[in-house]
Amino acid sequence: MRFITRILTLCAVIFSSVSIANEYAPQLDNIEKSIENAMQRFQVPGVAVAIIKDDKIILNKGFGVTEHGT
Repeated sequence: MRFITRILTLCAVIFSSVSIANEYAPQLDNIEKSIENAMQRFQVPGVAVAIIKDDKIILNKGFGVTEHGT
């Protein structure tokens, strides 16, 4: 249950800091930094993030490790 709470909180932190406008590049840098900070804060070894707006993929990226401890 604690793990699920951490994941939900991580998602809330990430998506509350996301503001996507017509120009995506400046926001993507902030989004990636927010994701990395949230991963450290909640001790999450890896996360996959996809942001889609108007049927277009804005961000599709994995962060961290695929196997815990490596």
